[in-house]
Amino acid sequence: MKAIINGKLVFPERVISGNLLIDGERIVASGNVDIPACAEIIDAAGLYVGPGFVDEHSHGYQQYCESLSVKVDPAAVAAAHLKHGTTTYIPSTDYADSSADHVHTVQMCIKAMVSGENTSIMGIHLEGPFINRELGSNSESAMNYSDVFCEKLFSMASPYVRQCTYAPELPTAQKVEEKLRKYGITPAIGHTNAGPKDIERAVAYGAKIATHLFDASSNYQGVGKAAERTQHPQECTADILLAIPGLYYELICDSMGRHVTKYNVCEAYRAAGEDHIILISDTFAEETPQKEELDVNYDAAGTLSGSRLCLAMAARNFIRFTGVDIRVVFKCASTNAAKAMQLFDSVGSIEAGKLANIVFVDPSFFVKKVFFKGKEVMEVRA
Repeated sequence: MKAIINGKLVFPERVISGNLLIDGERIVASGNVDIPACAEIIDAAGLYVGPGFVDEHSHGYQQYCESLSVKVDPAAVAAAHLKHGTTTYIPSTDYADSSADHVHTVQMCIKAMVSGENTSIMGIHLEGPFINRELGSNSESAMNYSDVFCEKLFSMASPYVRQCTYAPELPTAQKVEEKLRKYGITPAIGHTNAGPKDIERAVAYGAKIATHLFDASSNYQGVGKAAERTQHPQECTADILLAIPGLYYELICDSMGRHVTKYNVCEAYRAAGEDHIILISDTFAEETPQKEELDVNYDAAGTLSGSRLCLAMAARNFIRFTGVDIRVVFKCASTNAAKAMQLFDSVGSIEAGKLANIVFVDPSFFVKKVFFKGKEVMEVRA
């Protein structure tokens, strides 16, 4: 048994001074609890003690001179993000891949999940392939709908998939929705120019998540261009999504506001509230020459293509843009994604019964310690 003492315990609705007990892989008590004489003492020294981060959308890792891709080794990518406090990792496929590469990536992720006892991978995100081919880096390479391939992909991946991004305005979108419902996969709306009618239909089919809100949607094309596509001149896709209650909204908070400006972030936070914002990394590992920007990624053509973020960095940017406190940012980096991915029974808070996936952060949200299933991660990267 381990006892974390002298910590500021961060729960979804409150922060308190207290202790936390770990027995094996699980948290057995947290709050005003007595410390057993046999427990190993871990002094948090006044740091914030909260749940490990949950990244529901990521394609790789690009930090510390390491470039790792989910397509090549999802377990290695997850292990790298773990050092930054991401204790639950949902690897993403790439909508621009061929059918064979989609299948290969899913198979690699499944292999990592079933054979890696210590992996932090707890599901898969299918980003496409059935997205709007005019929106997103290399989106023109995305596949057209194929009933045979869709059936093959969903039937193989469905026991492990936590969400699937698609564009509801496509002529074949209802076929995708029927397959998602058949296999019990949560739909996510993204890479889309959809107007109200298509978005409302998608939500009726069970869509719960807006994939990287504001990115790869009609929002960047301006009202005039959006009107040409959606016939709704006063509305853009992101605004329609924000107006629908109950959705979760992914945000890529890079430091320079390339994906989502400060004002986009504040708008989303004010509209959706602290219970529905999900911070994601959307990290890509690119071997092509990069522009000199800290946490943003570009493809070979110089087009914005994901990020080099880890969730701790995204959280610090979110705090800087919005001014939220530590409690709120833990919800946006952990609790909300755990709920959206239907994992909250195991992760996303430091309540008794949850996995002992825990991070210590300082007041500026730099990670100081990480525990994964009760064991301390020996190398920590802030």
